[in-house]
Amino acid sequence: MTEPPHDTWQALEFIRDPRASRPRHASPLHKTVANIVHDAVRTYDCGPITYLSLPGVTRQRTLLRAGSPPTNPPPLQDINTSDVTPETQTLAALADADTADDIGLAVVAVETTPIGRTDAFTQRLLAEEPTAPASFSTTPPALAPVLEEIDGQPHAFSVVAEESPAGDIEVAVRLVDFTPSSQITSRDAFAQTHPGSLSDTIDAPDLVTNWELPAENGWTRRVEDRHRADRPVLRQTIHSRYTDTPTKQALTVTASAHEYAQLWTQAPADPLAEVYEQYGVTGRLTAAPGELPALYPVVSRLYPDSVWTHVAGRAPIQVTLVTPIMIPHGLTMTDADPTAHATKKTPATDGGSVSAFEGSVRRWCLERGETLTARPSSPPGVAFQRTAADGTRTLAYLSAGDALQPGRLLAAVWHAHHEAGTAGVSVFAPSQTRATQAATILGRPFKPTPPETLTTLYPKPTPLSCQKGVAVRSREHPVERWVITPDNELRCIIDGTVVASAPLTAPLATIAEQFVCVSTDGEPVTVTHPDGTTTDERRETVNKMATPIQAPARPVHLATGRETATVYAQDGPNFTDIRHPSTTSPLSNRSPDDVATAFWETYTIPDDSGTLHMQTTLPEVVSYARHQSDRPPRPPGWIHLQRLHDTTPPTRPTQSRTTIDGRTLRYTPPARNNPD
Repeated sequence: MTEPPHDTWQALEFIRDPRASRPRHASPLHKTVANIVHDAVRTYDCGPITYLSLPGVTRQRTLLRAGSPPTNPPPLQDINTSDVTPETQTLAALADADTADDIGLAVVAVETTPIGRTDAFTQRLLAEEPTAPASFSTTPPALAPVLEEIDGQPHAFSVVAEESPAGDIEVAVRLVDFTPSSQITSRDAFAQTHPGSLSDTIDAPDLVTNWELPAENGWTRRVEDRHRADRPVLRQTIHSRYTDTPTKQALTVTASAHEYAQLWTQAPADPLAEVYEQYGVTGRLTAAPGELPALYPVVSRLYPDSVWTHVAGRAPIQVTLVTPIMIPHGLTMTDADPTAHATKKTPATDGGSVSAFEGSVRRWCLERGETLTARPSSPPGVAFQRTAADGTRTLAYLSAGDALQPGRLLAAVWHAHHEAGTAGVSVFAPSQTRATQAATILGRPFKPTPPETLTTLYPKPTPLSCQKGVAVRSREHPVERWVITPDNELRCIIDGTVVASAPLTAPLATIAEQFVCVSTDGEPVTVTHPDGTTTDERRETVNKMATPIQAPARPVHLATGRETATVYAQDGPNFTDIRHPSTTSPLSNRSPDDVATAFWETYTIPDDSGTLHMQTTLPEVVSYARHQSDRPPRPPGWIHLQRLHDTTPPTRPTQSRTTIDGRTLRYTPPARNNPD
């Protein structure tokens, strides 16, 4: 790859003809840019990512620049990347997969020497709290008025996003005004300069800028009679008997060249962060993924005359084409813009012909204002990516073959679970029967990431026991906690220490024997230690010193594919969401039948070869009622589950029936003893 000149750097440019209307269902470009920034920072770790919007010769330029190379840049199909840096290739690949076909994309080389290295009036958005205001609008972007206010003036708008050590996305917003009358060269010039405040334009009361720090820290703009001309001056109105440094420094940072210098740096720093902290503000806004679109306004403007004509010593940046990514049909540009022709396959034409079922799915999605994007690197069965109007992205899995393929379905869910920025999977089935099959498969246990995740279990209402008696712990220790590790090991943790463990498939007696066990028959009681030694103690003495350990029950949180997947069944031209389980309301003060129904729908699934055993299932139901109800009534019994299974029972439900056929637990119980 050819080494670029010192003042030249690569960026990804977004190109749109403002004279052409966008497709009605196209995703807003500011949301697309926010998605690309999020994935580049979080998934590929090539931050900080700098977004720049500034006037060129004849139109507004929209650029995206990466601050560091990724560990593994994604490939760009059919594009020559020999002269493209790995970090720019990452941005281009993300944009190519996520941008609508009416938007042009090109890798360009940017020469910043013409615009000048000298200082220019730069506003930095500051906040008392690092969190972005909750009132920020994402449609349209909350910062859109900033570019509207400065329309027709030489400017540069910058948004820098990077990941903090805590894992949050931090954003720095800067606005440079190159208008000659706005430049600050002295204190008098500052008093006579009245550029619009960035915070006033946004209309957010909890935001300020470095421009406003002097007024809030002891400086006042006023007109004094002793001056011949009615020119405002700046006077210090607050004096300290100890030090005036904070007051004077507030004026200094307003005209500091540090903020402007960061505009053209590949990895912008924050040299004034400590100074801002002294005034109780920060220049880094923490934004959640859903809030990022508010910070990336994108404008498309054509300038009949260059806005840089009357700016002495400055000229627009020079942009040279490195390689085109996609140029929409009919988009014409000046010689300085990318002019090479390129093509980009749409989801509808990718991979050849589209089946009637897939065509129905695409039509149904487009009618809801969604953007469809091809995903050639996704698992088999994933036809495309859905991007909703609110920016939510899901993978569309089409189950249109002769039979449902569970492996492919779970692979798609697993892929979406690992992919940053993807909310889940939308499963489309051609029939109600196929949709029910998919929902049943997705309802089975599904282990989430990260790999070190532990599955926590609730305790049963019955104690842990074995042939030696009931397992006990010291009353001085906190309550035990049961977890399952990713390699299916059942562990008992007391006070942060693993005190007993065994394979999940082993009988619970294997774990019980690792504790002190107390016999339940006779007086005195027999205390058996883990090493096999025994002692006889009075029952009163044991009760004062020890308490039974509760056996593990059902998982606190069922990690299943249904958590990130939605199943749709085709119903004529429409698709209906298959909701399973259907009971999601609170269980407070509900009848035993209601509690049993909630357990039935949440923790059991249909299984032709499965069987529910009363000895195994009933303690789970009682545990469920105990932990899900504020004031549970009489716990549901086995008869309540029989009623749910036998909707038209041939005989009256009875406690003597100890099994229910055709149903099984959705999870694997810790105890694998044969209940018979």
